[in-house]
Formats: sequence, structure tokens, C-alpha cells
Amino acid sequence: MWMLVILWAAMIFFFSAQPAAQSNKSSTGFTKKVVRIIDVADRLSEKEIETIADNLNHFVRKGAHFCAYALLSIPIYLLLKEYGFRNIHAMIFAVTLSGLYACSDEFHQTFVAGRAGGMRDVGIDTLGAAFGVSVFNICNYVIKNIKAKKKV
Repeated sequence: MWMLVILWAAMIFFFSAQPAAQSNKSSTGFTKKVVRIIDVADRLSEKEIETIADNLNHFVRKGAHFCAYALLSIPIYLLLKEYGFRNIHAMIFAVTLSGLYACSDEFHQTFVAGRAGGMRDVGIDTLGAAFGVSVFNICNYVIKNIKAKKKV
């Protein structure tokens, strides 16, 4: 589990180390691909696709923050459970550790060309972490109840 936490944190670090222009180009390219997939009838012109992608890009970038930290918090949570933390404590510490990593990541971005650290992103990241461990626990609860009902 340690390796998963380290690899995911490294991936976040890698993306944060990209200069602003490169990061924006990547996310805009991804957003354009999504718009093209949604446009199954091929009714949009390339200019319309670019306009929609530019308008959605901010939300895609913030969604990526949210999802990256949702996925970071789960292996941290599982690692804490392995070390004997009770469920609620593991959840709280997983969110806290993810939030602290978000703070360090935003600080790191202040040294990257064209990037700036922001408390709003820390908030989005921490909410993503809380969402991740919450959804993981809800899914575990549902699965356990389904298995228990099958045994009866």
C-alpha cells in the first residue's frame, strides 16, 4: 500500500511541476477530446469545439484536482487501517494527510513557471479527499450488507 501512496503522490507532483502553458495545453487537449466524444453526431465545427473546450477547461482542471486527491486519500486510508487505526480515525487522518500534501503541492507550484499556489485548490483537493474516503466507506458498507444478506 505504501508504494501506491508514493506513486500517486509522485504523479500529482509530476503534473504540478509542469509549467502553466504545458499544463493548460494538456487539459485543453483532454477537454477537446471529451467534447468530440460527446458530439457523437459530429455537428460541431472545430471552432465550436475549441470554444466549448476553452469554456469547460477551468472546470476540468478543478475536477482533476478533486479526483486526484479523492484517489490519493483511499490508499492512505487503507494504509492507516493496516496500522490499526479505527475507521473514523483512519478517515480523518487520511483526509488530513491528503490536505497537508495539497498544501505542500500548492507551495511547490509557486516555484513552477506560470503557476501559482492557491488556497482554493487546497480546499478542492481536501474536499476531494473527504469525498474519496467517504464513497469508499459507503461502498464497503453496501458490499458487506449485500454479502451478509446472501449468507442468511
